Amino acid sequence: MSDETPHIDVESLVARISEVMGRVPLKITRPGGPSRPVYRAYFDDTSVIVSAREDDGLVQKERMILHRIGKTCPSVPRLLAYEHGLMFTSDGGVQRLPVHLHSLAKEERLPILLKAMAALSQVQNAANEVDWSGVLDGIGTNRDWIRHFVRGPQRMGKLLRLTTPDYDIDALCQRLEIKEPKFVKWDARAANAAIGDTGEVTWFDYEHSGLRHGIEDYAWLIADETLPLRLPDCYDEIADQIEANMPGALGLFDIFTCLQASFRLRVILSEVEKKSWTARKDILAQDWVGADPHMAENLARNGAFLAGRHNLTLPLVDLFEHTADRFRATYA
Repeated sequence: MSDETPHIDVESLVARISEVMGRVPLKITRPGGPSRPVYRAYFDDTSVIVSAREDDGLVQKERMILHRIGKTCPSVPRLLAYEHGLMFTSDGGVQRLPVHLHSLAKEERLPILLKAMAALSQVQNAANEVDWSGVLDGIGTNRDWIRHFVRGPQRMGKLLRLTTPDYDIDALCQRLEIKEPKFVKWDARAANAAIGDTGEVTWFDYEHSGLRHGIEDYAWLIADETLPLRLPDCYDEIADQIEANMPGALGLFDIFTCLQASFRLRVILSEVEKKSWTARKDILAQDWVGADPHMAENLARNGAFLAGRHNLTLPLVDLFEHTADRFRATYA
């Protein structure tokens, strides 16, 4: 552990954890890296996660969500305590989902992904038993946000100096409007899921949660560049999982995930412009943006596959394919 955080020195941190837990931790690590005020405190028989985020509003939101659904949903961390500005939660596992998937043989990855999706469904189902009106805000529900999101492929094309084909922006905006918002975890990147010793999946980080459709959580996961899966090989199984939990939402999933892939690709391009390419082992170990040409190419190919599944995004297939070709050219 580094000697200090932006607002908590080591001695104070150990003292606070010891007071709350009733014993002194044997070791403290920082699973989110040195820039994130999240700690793992180890004891003889267990470990706990301690969060010290500076934005108290986000901390209180997450605390409230965990309090309301943590008692009935095994796929979220249990809220253990909130003392001295620190939130203590159960530890879902040391290994994050992307690290685990990359450690497996190709044929072993899909069952784990489906298990992670099932755990995400458990989170949503438990959350949808709670009345969030007046408590959580809508996410991406206003028309300006939706139009900006829909026009994302245009910005991706400009970054790569590729010609962006005409596509029906107005129709896509209308398709993404939500009349009855429901709970959405948001930021359901694969790295926000942990694999426990028993193989169970726990989803953490709820400070950005809000209300939209809910299908967006699957989109965040499937359009994650660190996911080592080709959608043409596993789409049917993913679709079955989605249909089982959200009947009739598959078309919306295809559209939103396609556009989310464009968003993640722009994040990657921005990262490459700032720092150049990043070693895959560091991306996985530090939960960094997947600025790896192999990861980026695979995500672009997956985006092309999804674009081809719906008439509103069909014009974008070539844009994603050309984007993938650009990434491939950096290593081929």
